[in-house]
Amino acid sequence: MKYHPLVSVVLACYNGMKYLEQQLHSLDAQNYPNFEVVVVDDASTDGTYEYLLDYVSTHHNYTLVCNDTNSGVVTTFEKAILLAKGDYIALCDQDDIWFPSKVQELMLNIDDRWLIHSDANLIDQNGVVIQSSYFKFCKNEINNYAHYLIENNVTGCTCLFKKELLSLIDNKFPRGITVHDHLLAILAARINKIKYLDEVLMSYRQHPTNQIGAVSAVNKEYITRRHLQDLDVLSTKTYFKHDTDLEFAKKYYHVLLKNDSPTLKLIIWIFQKLGAFWCIKYLLKVLLK
Repeated sequence: MKYHPLVSVVLACYNGMKYLEQQLHSLDAQNYPNFEVVVVDDASTDGTYEYLLDYVSTHHNYTLVCNDTNSGVVTTFEKAILLAKGDYIALCDQDDIWFPSKVQELMLNIDDRWLIHSDANLIDQNGVVIQSSYFKFCKNEINNYAHYLIENNVTGCTCLFKKELLSLIDNKFPRGITVHDHLLAILAARINKIKYLDEVLMSYRQHPTNQIGAVSAVNKEYITRRHLQDLDVLSTKTYFKHDTDLEFAKKYYHVLLKNDSPTLKLIIWIFQKLGAFWCIKYLLKVLLK
């Protein structure tokens, strides 16, 4: 790569002292030559902000801002993104560890897409690898926009996207959105500008205080309710009005939440694993008659 566009790594922090140092050191070890780190602390109470103040004083490519009050992860990431100077954004959590080649590999492979995401391994609280591939552990292949509306395989900390992607939503996350990475995946898939890179480029840490995490994703009802809430928010926005795929996705979630049949849920899960999205649509059309 002869030309190295500025990449903004945006890091949202809240009471992250336990693992933050490891993550910051992994950012400093990136072999991509042109990046900044924008850190927004969400009113931490454990000394995180004071630690970051000292850290950024010796790192010229870091910017640090602190929220006046605890605002939540989506709002904190939005603030960091709005402060970013780069044309490319990489989302970063406080408790993971990035491999030195992460930013470089994502930039080398994004091509003409607007969002790229990679695989990760899973580590425990002590940094021990518990799954060699997060994608194989709990993610599915998703190949079209309609499918992204009902399922997500993009984890925020594994992705890099063009800042231009946010122009599709007027450069701000809609109020009420609970999961920003799913929204970014939906936006990129809607214009067919999403790409998966089958490489492990980071360690995704699992611990009891994860905001969501790989283990939490097993709680399908919890994830379903959050996704339904997000789609309800999107359906009120001008840029998603009269979107028949979105309306179908909302019906899909309602069927899952209202139907207690384990057989039905198993059939839908099998169709998802097989990538047979058309089978799911046919099944739900029958159920919704």
